[in-house]
Amino acid sequence: MKHLLLALLDDGPAYGLELKQQYDELVGLIAGPINVGQIYTTLNRLEATGLVQHRVEPSEVGPDRKVHELTEDGAKELRVWLESPPAGLELKSDALMRIVAALHLGRFDVGTLIRDHRRTCLEALRALDGAVEGAPPGPALDALAQAAALHLQAELHWLDHVEQIVSRTGTPR
Repeated sequence: MKHLLLALLDDGPAYGLELKQQYDELVGLIAGPINVGQIYTTLNRLEATGLVQHRVEPSEVGPDRKVHELTEDGAKELRVWLESPPAGLELKSDALMRIVAALHLGRFDVGTLIRDHRRTCLEALRALDGAVEGAPPGPALDALAQAAALHLQAELHWLDHVEQIVSRTGTPR
């Protein structure tokens, strides 16, 4: 989220609630809305490391607002992040680790874990279709929705593969 906030601030200064709205508009339909407290916590960390700074603007209605903006170091960090290859794959989902642990131990009901995760993936695919259906089109949302759908389809394919392993090895179902 840190880098996405830097990207949002690269568009121009904003206060916390504006950043939450921008974040939710950009990725909220797929990743879910973000808690505004998480935005402020991340902004504080970014400011502590010199990537973001703020100024206080008086408000005619309610308390004064902190308007955050990217520093030169923040713009550099964003550019380096965008231009660098990813550090590696993240294959650490809780469902994957549960199934791997159950296979390793050989005494848990892997079949139930597989069925439960398959149901979760299928429900997520349906929810994704519904969320994207009425959303305003845009390249970021299209790309994120496609990534989410392909990830879920890959999980389903992996579950098929694990079921084949279980049937070949006789691991408890």
